[in-house]
Amino acid sequence: MNKPAKNTTSSRPTAQQAVVQIDELGFYPFNSLAATALSHDQAHMVIRNRSSDEQPLLDGENQLKVGRKTIALADRVGDSLTDAFYRGKLPEVIMVTSSMSQIPQFLEELLDYLEKLCSLGFITSTSKDDSTPLDAVIPQFVLCSYGMVYDLVYTKVATALDHMNAYNSWQQDRILQKFCRGYFHKLPADYYRQLWPILLYKEPLDLVLAGDKSMYTLKVTQLCQNLGINCTFNPNNRLGITELELGLAYHHLCDQLLPRLKKHKRSGLPSKKDFGALFDTLGTAMGIIPGIITQAPAYASPTETPDTVACSFTDQAMLYQLKQQLDTHDLTQWVEPVQAMIETMQATAS
Repeated sequence: MNKPAKNTTSSRPTAQQAVVQIDELGFYPFNSLAATALSHDQAHMVIRNRSSDEQPLLDGENQLKVGRKTIALADRVGDSLTDAFYRGKLPEVIMVTSSMSQIPQFLEELLDYLEKLCSLGFITSTSKDDSTPLDAVIPQFVLCSYGMVYDLVYTKVATALDHMNAYNSWQQDRILQKFCRGYFHKLPADYYRQLWPILLYKEPLDLVLAGDKSMYTLKVTQLCQNLGINCTFNPNNRLGITELELGLAYHHLCDQLLPRLKKHKRSGLPSKKDFGALFDTLGTAMGIIPGIITQAPAYASPTETPDTVACSFTDQAMLYQLKQQLDTHDLTQWVEPVQAMIETMQATAS
């Protein structure tokens, strides 16, 4: 691993030290997935979410005890993207495992970091079309959040880069190439409910990856392989990302949310068969071969039965995103059953 040289004259890192650490992989933020990766030696660094109220619980601690397992944390935890960068600890690849409710916080921190790079002179818009300066200071991000998040993050970053007027068009395109989509399988279907308080999953993490087939995704797969993260790649570019996210949404909504809503016996709710037809129709409209979404491998069985847990922010966000996709593709015949699910969920919450 390439480690920055130590500064013997000052405690403050120099500009030469403030570069991404080649061949190192990190997780953002600190949660059960990040702790599991550390415990299986599948990560070098964890970057905490600076906005999280739970993160101060780790302050001053050099180790984390989870059950009988003790995880060393010294020099393996950063307070933010900017903090990790200036300490010479920012990994070349970062797995973003934020919950759906934390995605706005991740975006805020990421965009703040990109602005600082320009304001402090690490990047200038007048630079030649050379990826070396960008690659030295901007990591690659694998969006592993449980949910339909890729288009949201990609669009927000693209819009923000354009409005910054600090990156030229070539640099903007290059930065956007640094985002791909992944999700962890062989985990319980409700693992997103177990991100905090910290617990450890027994098995090493296993990743499905999708995105453009570029030097950046190739780097991710190589680094995962080096760290023992089994990584399979869907080569269908942006369409592969859509397949992953719709497959996740289908199994989550159909196998977990729908059974919870059905017990309230409200009219207008779709059957499981109709729900499968809905996703196949939507997938076809988006260029996906019928059956790929509904026949995709599901997560392992949840740790709790669907009718023993309340509806979550993730449930709500997926339903609204699904409704938006149906409206976008003019599939109005399927909007009504999704709206019935939304109204049932709202009535249950109230």
